[in-house]
Parts: sequence; structure tokens; C-alpha cells
Amino acid sequence: MRFEVLLTGPARSYLGRLDRPTRDRFDRKFEELANDLLDPRQSKPLAGTDPLRAARVGAWRIILEVDREARVITVHDIAPRGQVSRRL
Repeated sequence: MRFEVLLTGPARSYLGRLDRPTRDRFDRKFEELANDLLDPRQSKPLAGTDPLRAARVGAWRIILEVDREARVITVHDIAPRGQVSRRL
């Protein structure tokens, strides 16, 4: 079951500030998430934030929410690992 990946404004803005090779890594990760979201190697539930999940791309983290009925993944935030936990 394939999901559609949507980025919020802050996530899109952060991604736009990264260099091209790093953006390409995120694009590959978004494809992997869209194709097999529940694979534990792709993302994991965030403790204490029921609808939110986290995914890794190197030292960065992606905070996302999944709507299984609509088959949509909403990317709420992208940030370095140490900063993303402070934003929740």
C-alpha cells in the first residue's frame, strides 16, 4: 500500500536550506516511507506522542504523522537529532 508524502511549511523550508546531496538523501527516504512505512527500519513511533513517528536520515530526524485511511504521511519537522526533541 503506497502512501502520499506531504511536507508542512517548516519542513519544506528546512529541506530547501540543505545542500543537494542531502536533499537527495531525504527524497530517497520519503520514497522508502511511502512504499513501506511500517517497516521498523523506516520509522518508529515516538513515545508519548501517539500519532507521531520518527525516521532517521543520518544525523537528521523526520517527525511525521500517518493517516492510514487517507494513505497520507505528513512530515511536520526535519531537524538535527538534538534539536528535534526540543521542538516537540
